[in-house]
Amino acid sequence: MATYYTNAYVTLAATAAPDGTVGFFPEPHVEDQPLELKGTNERGERYHLVSRTSISHVFEEEQDAFTEFPLMTRGWVYQEHILSRRFLHFGRRELMWECHSATHCQCGVIPKQPRSDYTTNQVLSVAKTGLDVTDKNSRRRIWYDNVEAIMNLNFTYVKDRLSATAGVATRLAKGTTGRYLAGLWEDCLVADLCWSILENGERPNELSEIPSWSWGSVSGGLATLWCQSDLDNDNMKPVATVLETSCEPDPPSFLGYLERAILVIESRVASVTMSSVDMKGRRVRELQFKNTKLYGELGGSWSFHPDVQNWGMDDVGLEVVVVEMMRETVDEKAKSATFLVLQPDQGLFRRVGLLRAQVRRRRGAPDETMTFLDHFAMEAITATASIC
Repeated sequence: MATYYTNAYVTLAATAAPDGTVGFFPEPHVEDQPLELKGTNERGERYHLVSRTSISHVFEEEQDAFTEFPLMTRGWVYQEHILSRRFLHFGRRELMWECHSATHCQCGVIPKQPRSDYTTNQVLSVAKTGLDVTDKNSRRRIWYDNVEAIMNLNFTYVKDRLSATAGVATRLAKGTTGRYLAGLWEDCLVADLCWSILENGERPNELSEIPSWSWGSVSGGLATLWCQSDLDNDNMKPVATVLETSCEPDPPSFLGYLERAILVIESRVASVTMSSVDMKGRRVRELQFKNTKLYGELGGSWSFHPDVQNWGMDDVGLEVVVVEMMRETVDEKAKSATFLVLQPDQGLFRRVGLLRAQVRRRRGAPDETMTFLDHFAMEAITATASIC
């Protein structure tokens, strides 16, 4: 697939068509027709007014843009779009052009330089001239952006999301010496493991064969903000070490599937108990260290991002392990850190979420109040965890 679309002279897309029966030119909607008013005012002067509704564009994130361009909500179309050198959209009311160097529309409102968060070929293409895939940071940025975009699209079979990254991964693999492992890259594995799910996370049965440490094991909106935290902050560094990647690819390897998938990580770890408590009519997460309880929403020093929505909210006393992955250090003091939250499972561990901690006191708290990072520093030990 990567070769077909990368080498195509131009790709034509029936972007406004709801299915294959409609073609490039769907019937115009009534609300798309311009409104024309003619008449004479009270001074006897003639007037002629023409108005129309604003035109949505395919790269916008507003809801009307998604409903107006159904083709672009389909997950398998994503690679065809991003890998193509030139891509011509047939919209409901205009044509839109994308290539590696420009994005244009007939109405003329698209800026010459699209915003970095636009899902356009110009912004996200992994095949464009000038992209140095041998530069790890450049490769990581464009990979994270592409993966986030793919995870927000629709797939008939949710397992196909990992396969749908194959074309993009194949292009970027030319710049890495490590392996491609279930959506993550071996040469930046510690950072790649710090993904989180924004909302509606689930682990359906059809994803059970994908390791829990991979974003491919979860459905829902993906965030790679903490994966990228070291790219723009020189004070943020990986602190965990991957001792072993016991992974056997399930051919073909570029699809990312694995027959065996165990990561052995060494870092500072602490055992805590996670619960939820009722506080003023709402459920709040609670972490129990040996001698202290911390409340996630009130203390302000930590936040938990579960992979599965509402995980553990109805349980009491769940034993979990927090593993420090990334740490921001300023003047030799920890300012923030990112942790994997793991649950024991038959001698191994499974990932259940991501925890973010920072040095922040809630308003009105005394100066001696200890944060999550303070308690973690007191109780953590260096240990290994085998994650499946």
